[in-house]
Amino acid sequence: MYPADMHPNERDAYRSAVRASKASEWEREQYENIVGSKRKTGESSQSTGLPSMMRKSHSMRHSQQSPPIAPSLYKSSAAKQKNIKDIFKGGAIKETMGRLISKFFIYESVAPAKTKSHHFKNMIIGAQQAGMGIEPPSPFDIKNKYLEMEYREMEAYVNQQREKWKTYGCTIMSDGWTGPTKLSIINFMVYSKGSTVFLKSVDASNYIKDHKYIYDLLKTVIKEVGKENVVQIVTDNGSAFMKAGKQLMKKYNLY
Repeated sequence: MYPADMHPNERDAYRSAVRASKASEWEREQYENIVGSKRKTGESSQSTGLPSMMRKSHSMRHSQQSPPIAPSLYKSSAAKQKNIKDIFKGGAIKETMGRLISKFFIYESVAPAKTKSHHFKNMIIGAQQAGMGIEPPSPFDIKNKYLEMEYREMEAYVNQQREKWKTYGCTIMSDGWTGPTKLSIINFMVYSKGSTVFLKSVDASNYIKDHKYIYDLLKTVIKEVGKENVVQIVTDNGSAFMKAGKQLMKKYNLY
């Protein structure tokens, strides 16, 4: 059974999934029966005809109609024009676009909350303004060309923030976190005049996180930021963090 308001395409996909599930269950039962019989009689797999039966079942199962995921609007210019005309006919452009976008989130297991990301909104607006004929980037381009471009842009942004640290001073913030796998991470951030920069993350899983260890980490961070730029240190409420923070604030005459 399926909901009455389910889209016809989704009903087809649902029925295909049920048929595939039943076929797989039947195949498994037949396999178990044949293997059990073979063990009792001592027959070989060839005499049971198992490979041919499995191939036949496999062929039947995969010959069924595959569930519709999304129309391919990017294959060829002719197909693209035809598909777009068919898909957007009737004036329901917003709903059609909503379904096409939603399919990516649903079938690729992307959290729906990611639609609030300004990067996602920029992507949609950019695609609208670019118009037709623009190919999406390949995985190789994303992992190499565009990742390098993002790194350089972020590096330039951090360097701009460093200039603020010299002018307005900054606050070093640290926070420890331990996950269910006992992975222990300590994050360090720098705040100055309304902007926070993630400085680095330290894997402390194999260390005893006493105040001496935390003290040495914070001291290294102060050196990286520039002790003349540091105004104060903020840590979580762990006793080792608090003790190390107080010692360093006293050492460098911080607030």
